[in-house]
Amino acid sequence: MVNHEIFFYFMEKDLLKNMAREYLGKYRNESMRLSNYDYGRGGKYYITICTNKMKHYFGEVIESASDNMEAEQTNPFSTSATISNKTLQNSLRNIINNFYLHIMKKIEIISSLQQNHQAFCDYIQSLSADDFMHQKKEKWTAGQQIDHIVKSVSPVALAFGLPRIAPRLLFGKSKRPSKTYEGVVEKYKLKLSKGGKASGRFVPKEVSLQQRYLLPKQVMYYTNELCKKIEKSSEEELDVYLLPHPLLGKMTFREMLYFTIYHVEHHHEITKRDLKG
Repeated sequence: MVNHEIFFYFMEKDLLKNMAREYLGKYRNESMRLSNYDYGRGGKYYITICTNKMKHYFGEVIESASDNMEAEQTNPFSTSATISNKTLQNSLRNIINNFYLHIMKKIEIISSLQQNHQAFCDYIQSLSADDFMHQKKEKWTAGQQIDHIVKSVSPVALAFGLPRIAPRLLFGKSKRPSKTYEGVVEKYKLKLSKGGKASGRFVPKEVSLQQRYLLPKQVMYYTNELCKKIEKSSEEELDVYLLPHPLLGKMTFREMLYFTIYHVEHHHEITKRDLKG
């Protein structure tokens, strides 16, 4: 079975058009595709391999003595080709599945950032004074949780506003594709499972009750500033430039945004969990 995504890895429309122009009037030019068939569907496809002087590298077609039916007599080349083809299909299928798993474009990133941060801010503002200040053992209060979000999102907004030469000189350029949203989340969870936690200036200090309405406003201010700067960035820039993360190392701009989307959701759930316990 050959997926249509795999097919388009190798056949680009521009290439086909150029070939058609180059060989116009010399060879058969009309499309061999069925006009009414959806090649986006999965299915079985014949692949023609041309060899020098029509040499039978992959075996011979012979007549079966038992039922007068034609059969293929394989050889090591054909066996190897069959194995390689299956391996290639599996590898490409994994690549394609990972690629399409969740690659967010700017519009979805902006929407997710605003929704997740607004949801946490609304939750914090809905808490009573006692819940806002409640501390379970040595865990952070709800106020410290949202202060941590302020401390996390504000430097990202600042970094996105810098001239692009700054991150390029400081951290270089990415030489790999950005991870998917799921890939970033998985890596973050793995770090947490191994004892990773906030450190340095990202650790919140004591938060007073008077900050209950101020901190959500700060969160949304920095979130909106970040979204404005994302709008001015190109999709390419999100995958080229890097920023450092204290726990996850260097990340592309897009990966840092994925982290920021999940990070606030993560602390939203922790805050609700601690207040229920």
